[in-house]
Amino acid sequence: MVKTDIATIGYSMLRKSIYIVLLTFTFSQTSMGGPNQSSWLKNQTKSNVSFDEVAALVDRGGSGYCLAQKNGAIFWSEDGSSWNSSTGTVSMTLTCADFFDQNHGVVAGNGIFEYTTNGGESWTYKEISFFNVRGVCMTSANTAVLVGEGGNIALYTFGNGVIIPYASPVPTRLNSVSFYGGTGYACGDNGTILKFENGIWTSLSSENGQDWVSYTDPTEMGRTANLNTVKAIDARTVYVSGADGVLLKTVDGGASWSRRDAGTTQDITAMTVKPDGTLSLNAGGIQLTVNDQTDKYSVKMYYDRLGRVVASQNSKQHAMRPQRFSYTVYDALGRNVEAGELESDAEPTDEMINATDVRFPDNWSRKRYQVIRSVYDEPIYGESTNNEIYQAFGEGGQQHLRNRIA
Repeated sequence: MVKTDIATIGYSMLRKSIYIVLLTFTFSQTSMGGPNQSSWLKNQTKSNVSFDEVAALVDRGGSGYCLAQKNGAIFWSEDGSSWNSSTGTVSMTLTCADFFDQNHGVVAGNGIFEYTTNGGESWTYKEISFFNVRGVCMTSANTAVLVGEGGNIALYTFGNGVIIPYASPVPTRLNSVSFYGGTGYACGDNGTILKFENGIWTSLSSENGQDWVSYTDPTEMGRTANLNTVKAIDARTVYVSGADGVLLKTVDGGASWSRRDAGTTQDITAMTVKPDGTLSLNAGGIQLTVNDQTDKYSVKMYYDRLGRVVASQNSKQHAMRPQRFSYTVYDALGRNVEAGELESDAEPTDEMINATDVRFPDNWSRKRYQVIRSVYDEPIYGESTNNEIYQAFGEGGQQHLRNRIA
């Protein structure tokens, strides 16, 4: 692949397809396996790591992962294949964890707060009487934003233990918080999503005032789900997940959200982003990997052996159920004789596109929409309710077409 500042183009000779990468397309894939994924469920070092008791699973500043269990046990791993136990664990319930870099991290829970400066090998205990913390995000090596019961939000400074409350726009319990630079997002019960910008927390809702969960999926019939975890990829790209496998994504800074398939109906309680860009989710004690290529492809194109575009699909078509594709049919002189949209959940294959026995796309799908057919060479004759169309050509009809469109 050759990368430019605005696009990445990859070409496959086998499939005769080309992908134009412009940050607007929709693809997602969920799996429980894949390369190195099964190793996440293994524990070669400590047998008491229980994924159904995971409170948080976070990237350890690019040098591995930290896993916090609800019972106060903390583990760290280089690649997820084996887990090492940290010292300084507590008997109180842990609910969240985060790392700023490979050395500085925090875990928190009901009335407790612990931080590490050595990558999770040991932790320093602090007590918090301000509120029960449900989510934490480090904004620097010595500061963290806390959210929790009653919609409370606060900035905590390590060392001196100073807590600075933020004005919260909601009384609803907040379960998770994530920052990218100076922009932050928080989520909580009853479909609550908040955004921090220019020093102020504001509540986000859809155009008609509904929570985003029901708004992005009409089949929910207005049902509101508790949102458990949020992850900001950048200031505008954010994932939120929660009860019943709900997985939402925004690419415009929270102005609009869309539903993603997490591959589960279990409650998602922990979420992190792995180095390859895939999401790692903990749902019902099972670790899932979601390979979301959303907004990476604007148009996906398919070519025949002569290098002509015969089919394409954009993000809107991919999101339809069944999926739709645009198609083009050429004549023997390479002229466009038919174009439109067809319905199919299967991509066209190279053999299908270049078949000689059945004309493409008849061998793909016959359910079509918005069809436009073009006629060449043959003059238009006959009568019309609007005779002006034919009168414009004169008594002899069209002349001198010279292989051009009639």
